[in-house]
Amino acid sequence: MKDLFTVGPVNMFERTLKIAAQSIPYFRNEDFSNVMFEIFENMGKAVNAPLGSRIILLTTSGSGGMESAVINLCDRDSTAFVVNGGSFGKRFSEICDRHDIKHIDCDVPFDEDLTIEMMRKALDHRKIDVIFVNIHETSIGKKYETKILKDFAEETGAILVVDAISSFLADEIDMSEMGADIIITASQKALALDAGICIMVLSPRAIDAVNRVKCKDLYLGLQGYLKDAERGQTPFTPAIGIIMTLQDRLKCIIEHGVKNEIDRCKMLAEHFRKNIGKLPVQVPKYNLSNCLTPILFNNNEAQKLKDFLVKKYDIYITPSGGRNAENLARIGHIGNHDIAGLDRLIRAMEDYYQI
Repeated sequence: MKDLFTVGPVNMFERTLKIAAQSIPYFRNEDFSNVMFEIFENMGKAVNAPLGSRIILLTTSGSGGMESAVINLCDRDSTAFVVNGGSFGKRFSEICDRHDIKHIDCDVPFDEDLTIEMMRKALDHRKIDVIFVNIHETSIGKKYETKILKDFAEETGAILVVDAISSFLADEIDMSEMGADIIITASQKALALDAGICIMVLSPRAIDAVNRVKCKDLYLGLQGYLKDAERGQTPFTPAIGIIMTLQDRLKCIIEHGVKNEIDRCKMLAEHFRKNIGKLPVQVPKYNLSNCLTPILFNNNEAQKLKDFLVKKYDIYITPSGGRNAENLARIGHIGNHDIAGLDRLIRAMEDYYQI
């Protein structure tokens, strides 16, 4: 049986699999609207969204939500500020380039944590309209501190868009506390569902900006989603099956407590990091998310270890891409995992190194 210590998709829970195996219901009716309304309510609770916030479900990956945020908040007269600390920070920049949106990048060195001084230096007293940041740069496992992002957004007066795609339910994501105007996440991460749904939570200030910018994109334009969400619907056919599992998963999370879900991920992350001391690998010193543990290799063995684990144990981990492809791998702690599973992974890694 495949064991996914990846960062999405991840091992799903048995309860979710049972719901996913059921027939898909018809969706243009009151019953499905009530499903959507329940999701909206519970998602708002899960991120502590400010009063008057709205929730949108896009049938896309998380990158669809990233692009939607850019094109619905920025026009040709806007200037965006992008925290670029890896592949996903770079993706925000690439989206801005594709849509001819001016942007200032704050490049974060690999071995350093983001600081407000870095952002101020990159800004250089210029005016910006929107800040785009991946709160957890998933490509290298680095987590940014929410307080410095909040302080910087308050200093600049800019709208703060937080990609929490891999951080939601692994780390505390309190939308009101961090002063975020948009939170983005996706179904295949800590929610442990099929890939295909991106969830966006918009504050009242973000909603005003969306209505002001008037995006011309048909599928990713948010005005239509906001209008149809008033009746618990979407302008286009959604991924109905995933939405049914999302309804149940969010209900369970709210009933058992968001903090308990985060604490479970934290416990798994701490256990793994504590028990890999025999391995000839290093964990970076920068601030880490509970979502995953990045490990650095001395002999460029990331791909070799990945292949060994798949062939001998049917265990999957996630090597990094680009220049880090051979020397960095990511071990996920989200999804349906426990201590016994992590110990099996550690023993398999020790087998690779013949320890």
